[in-house]
Amino acid sequence: ILAVVTGLVQTGIFSLATVALILAKALVFLVLAVALGIRFAPALLGWVGKMRARGSDPGTLDPFGSGSFRLALVLTLVAVVSKLAAGLGVYRRGVRRWPVGVGMIPRGEVGLIFAGIGLANRVIEQDLYAALVAMIMASTFIVPPWLKVLYGRP
Repeated sequence: ILAVVTGLVQTGIFSLATVALILAKALVFLVLAVALGIRFAPALLGWVGKMRARGSDPGTLDPFGSGSFRLALVLTLVAVVSKLAAGLGVYRRGVRRWPVGVGMIPRGEVGLIFAGIGLANRVIEQDLYAALVAMIMASTFIVPPWLKVLYGRP
């Protein structure tokens, strides 16, 4: 829906062909995401399940005590790299791809809501929640200075 609305705002024209193309891309993405999730989720959940830590304050992210700190680093790296790669997929002439990718990095607010719901319903453990919060914070704080450098502003 966001992609369709963005297309309407940019072009000002409603086209069924454009909507169909966007929906087809979204469907392909969904099918691939589900297929990859089915394939890799059991192994990832097993790995996450092995990390046992008590508490959810900064102590949970102790780099010497639990795997949460390492998981937060990996999650942050994946978040940054995937958003940069998505930015490189922009195919319009005259669009600077790096700022687009960097601008997409801090998109963790919805993830934070879902992580909070998962923690409250005991779907995820406190150490995973702490790692997710750390990743969201890191990905949010690195973007403004990075964009400042990309746009060359003092």
